[in-house]
Amino acid sequence: IFNTSNVPFIAFSSIKFFRLCYWCIHINVFYIIKIMEIEVEGFKPYPRQKEFIDKIEDTSVKYCVLTIGRQWGKTLLAQNLILKWALENNGSTLLWLSPVYSQVRKVFDDIVKAIEGTPVLVSSNKSNYEMELINGSKLIFRSGEKPDAIRGYTFTHMIVDESAFIK
Repeated sequence: IFNTSNVPFIAFSSIKFFRLCYWCIHINVFYIIKIMEIEVEGFKPYPRQKEFIDKIEDTSVKYCVLTIGRQWGKTLLAQNLILKWALENNGSTLLWLSPVYSQVRKVFDDIVKAIEGTPVLVSSNKSNYEMELINGSKLIFRSGEKPDAIRGYTFTHMIVDESAFIK
C-alpha cells in the first residue's frame, strides 16, 4: 500500500515465534550528529541492533522490513533512526505510522520528552501529532486506522511501526 512513491521506509513487526541467524558483532557504537554547532548524542544500540542499523543505513537499500520478536527494541531503534534522519536531512518531512493512535501518542510523547528543552525541538503540536526541528525538518505521526490521513503528503522517510497490524 505504501510503496507507491520513492520514499525509503522501514516496516517493523513483531512475531511470537522466530528463528534468527545470529552473527557476533562486538562493537558498541553511538552516533553524534553535529548540527549548527549543537551536538546530539543518540542511543547506544545493542550489537544486533547495530547490525540492523548498518543494513538500514546502506544507501543501496531502498526498503527495509524487519520481522523480529517481541521486546527486541524495534520501536526504540526506529525512534532514534527517525530523529537521526530528520537531523541529518535539512527540511525533510518524515512520517511515523502506527496501527492505532494510542501507539502514535506514546511514540510522539517519547520523542518530545527526549528532545524538549533542547534547541533541537522548535515546536510540537500534540493535537495533530506533528513537530518541527531546528533544521526545518518535520516529523508527522499518524495512525493507519484511516489511510486517507496520510494522503497528499510527500515524505522523505517513513517508519511503519507494527506493520503487520495495519490494514
